[in-house]
Amino acid sequence: MLILAPQPRLHWDDLRMLLSIVCTLVRNLTTVPAAVLRSRAAKDAEVLALRHENAVLRRQIARVR
Repeated sequence: MLILAPQPRLHWDDLRMLLSIVCTLVRNLTTVPAAVLRSRAAKDAEVLALRHENAVLRRQIARVR
């Protein structure tokens, strides 16, 4: 007589974790082409916005001292 071990069942936590991993992978795979296909003007605008944000933060740090 052959005795088989019981198969482990998936619990809700396992399914949520699997869904979370799949969602993260899909989100990352869709953002890569979007970053590559952006126009030069969009990249320049983002750089300018980040430089402005950096300047504002530097001014705030200088006031705290």
